[in-house]
Amino acid sequence: MEIRIVKKEELSQAKSLIEDVFHHHLFGFNSAEQQAFLNLFNLKYQTLHYLGAFTDHLVGVIGFDDYSHIVYQFVEVSQQRKGIGTKLLIAFSEMLKEKGLARLTVNALGDSVSFYQHFGFDAEKGQDSFFTPMEYLLQNHYLNQMVTVEVDHPLGSFHAHYPDLQYPCNTGYILEDFLQDRDFIEAYVVDCDEPIETYQGKVIGVIYHKNQQVPKLIVSNHDSYNKQEVINVIGPLEESFESRIVWNKTK
Repeated sequence: MEIRIVKKEELSQAKSLIEDVFHHHLFGFNSAEQQAFLNLFNLKYQTLHYLGAFTDHLVGVIGFDDYSHIVYQFVEVSQQRKGIGTKLLIAFSEMLKEKGLARLTVNALGDSVSFYQHFGFDAEKGQDSFFTPMEYLLQNHYLNQMVTVEVDHPLGSFHAHYPDLQYPCNTGYILEDFLQDRDFIEAYVVDCDEPIETYQGKVIGVIYHKNQQVPKLIVSNHDSYNKQEVINVIGPLEESFESRIVWNKTK
């Protein structure tokens, strides 16, 4: 099986697959809801990107938008329960990780909620009549990794856009990602009380901002730390964001 981006000339295959699976399952929609789904699909399917699973033809597809939100995920009826949907998700999440993106989201429908939960998605707060908003955090693999932080905003320096704000900790970007030509991932160094230029330490936390696709890392050389003290240190730089922090597991 080959998993790759669906080419423009293959778009009609993706459209047919999605329509065929939808008509087979119907997902508990009444006739008006079915027609509304198909009308919306016909309006937007050409605006999406598609990742496809191919054998001798297209057997599964993920349709996603520019914000890494899964709009459609369908597997051909005869090929279901063979792991194709999971393989597509693995390939898609790895592709986004390589780009340095923070999260993958989906509005899960009916029984698909348990499928996404099994993969590692979390249900977000709020649910309407049909969909469960879910997200999968992509950059937790950084936890406990040793990284090099190239500091471009030393402790005590002033913020470029907020002249009254001094940096409460050394702040920079992950050098390894920069050298591999990936997107910048910012990092806070939270256990150094003097300005520095570079720092090698362990990632103890990953910060995810709501509605943003670039995470930030928290770096330290201490295996034990007080989470509230860390939050207090980075707080002046984070107070304008609605954030979620995933911490490493300490002994």
